[in-house]
Amino acid sequence: MSQKHSEQYKIIGQAIKKYRKQRGLTQEQLADRVSISISYLTKIEAPNCD
Repeated sequence: MSQKHSEQYKIIGQAIKKYRKQRGLTQEQLADRVSISISYLTKIEAPNCD
């Protein structure tokens, strides 16, 4: 994956985390709402996710 894409994924993950917290949702609640596993959401939100 290119450096450009890695940076874009990082920005997206940070935005998801920000808006999730603004809405008072836990990772478990958001993962359930969008039908993904908690571990996958954790990886998406992680700042070092590649």
